[in-house]
Amino acid sequence: MDAKKRVIFIPYTLSQGGGAERVLAEYLENIDKTKYEIDILECHRGINTKYLTIKGVNYLPPIYDENRSGLTNSLRKHLLRYSSYCGFLSKILTPKKKYDVCVSFNYQIPSFINRYVRCRHRIMWVHSSIEDLDYKGIKGFRKFLRFLRNRLQLKAFEKADDIITISDMSRNSIVNLSSSVKNKIGIIHNGFDLEKITLNSEEPTEIDEKQRHRLIVVSRLDSNKNVISTIRALALIRKRVDAELFILGDGPERASLEAESRRLGLEDFVKFFGFIDNPYPYIKTADLLCLSSYFEGSPVIVIESLRLGVPFVSYEVGGVEEFSENGTVGKVVRNRNFDNYVSMVVNLLDSDEVLPEMKRKAPLVAARYDIRNQVILLENLLNK
Repeated sequence: MDAKKRVIFIPYTLSQGGGAERVLAEYLENIDKTKYEIDILECHRGINTKYLTIKGVNYLPPIYDENRSGLTNSLRKHLLRYSSYCGFLSKILTPKKKYDVCVSFNYQIPSFINRYVRCRHRIMWVHSSIEDLDYKGIKGFRKFLRFLRNRLQLKAFEKADDIITISDMSRNSIVNLSSSVKNKIGIIHNGFDLEKITLNSEEPTEIDEKQRHRLIVVSRLDSNKNVISTIRALALIRKRVDAELFILGDGPERASLEAESRRLGLEDFVKFFGFIDNPYPYIKTADLLCLSSYFEGSPVIVIESLRLGVPFVSYEVGGVEEFSENGTVGKVVRNRNFDNYVSMVVNLLDSDEVLPEMKRKAPLVAARYDIRNQVILLENLLNK
């Protein structure tokens, strides 16, 4: 019998509850562990341990663990932070073990560390569009910092044997950064355990009985996710239809988002639930999923929602155009036009025919992203 291939996956985190983390967890659950000896190196370990107990996976000590104190841990936190701008710091943080395959599971810091791992096959997986590395139009010291991140990312990509993206928009953003790596890029769409999503959606929860149209946001609450745009949209939506907004997720913007809800007089209509380990029972009760992010690679939550019969309205970010099936199960707002965002939501909620038909078709579109199909593509990549 052939020896197992030694594979290391480097996500930024597996313990902060984001979409890319859920995708990696699905791959780790479903990959054939008789073929691979798998190590996981988290750059930043958070407080949620749900994905840190997958059988057959070896979890290395994280680079930085927010649950621990001590001088060494504090030093590693700062090394991790500044490795975004100084390449040799990533080398200090790199494990010494040799591997057959190294897979960084996002761009920036994980890929910078990947660059120095001793391995035979180097794969860099990008889970978003990377327009945020463009330094044109920025002035002063911020431009210099963006330039450093841009150059380090180019050097990392040049070391890769394969670059994997999750949508056409994500792929195009890399080509725009550097056409020299164009021939290394492939696309593997995110895979999902659709049966598990359905099963988990049946778990009982203490959700209030729906008395009005319900919108939902499931997201980390940071500046990139731009949830404030959806809250402000709700203030205008409610002038035309009776609607409420559920927000599932946590992050540094939560306090300011709650304050904005109060300022707009929406405290009875915007409900903050924080991080929810199983969001699916909540999603299932919604009429529409709303996304107002600035950048996404291929938002995981869209397929999860479609599986549960919940269509979406989104600003134009990576992946959503493909998921929308030309407007069949989702509406995409061009040029980040806020008024159009509001109008699309209102028109769908106000429709007795269009929205029910979108809900009916949504699970059929989600079925194309079954994890079993995507794991085959991943294993083919690892076996190159």
